[in-house]
Amino acid sequence: MVGPPLPRFLLAALFVVVAACGRVDPAVYEGQPPSLDLRDFLQGGLTGWGVFQDRSGEVTHRFRIDMQASWEGDHCTFIEDFHFSDGRHQRREWLLREESPGRFTALANDSAEPGEGQIYGNSLHWNYLLNTPTEHGVWPLRYDYWMYKIDERTLMNRARVSLYGVEVGQVSVLFQRER
Repeated sequence: MVGPPLPRFLLAALFVVVAACGRVDPAVYEGQPPSLDLRDFLQGGLTGWGVFQDRSGEVTHRFRIDMQASWEGDHCTFIEDFHFSDGRHQRREWLLREESPGRFTALANDSAEPGEGQIYGNSLHWNYLLNTPTEHGVWPLRYDYWMYKIDERTLMNRARVSLYGVEVGQVSVLFQRER
């Protein structure tokens, strides 16, 4: 036997509680070595290798990123050239600004709004909205992005990607600085 339907406010409250589960408190990374200095790490050439996984976990895209970065004062300009396994290419140009120690804003040529980032020890948490080309058109995808410094040359990145609050996939990227 099926009971009466839950009132809408209870469903909304349940959604908020479930959505809040599984989020990491950034304070857990404070003081963890090696410390991340974005000005030092984003300098010169970097190469990244990554995958996009859909909601089921299937890898639907593989890619390499060639990146060049440079700082002038509190501004960093970096260019990412994406090379996808299906032969597509995409270029993203970023302008970062250090607003205060460890706190950054970012704007890309395909940003829907400025992104915000904060360093916590060995990690950087970004949140930004990109107008992302897909096989179904251009979608405003939200990236909840974590970068973890592994050593002096390596960053491991992971992002939850959502469309209007619904997770559509995850991105994982490993970046290495040129020697």
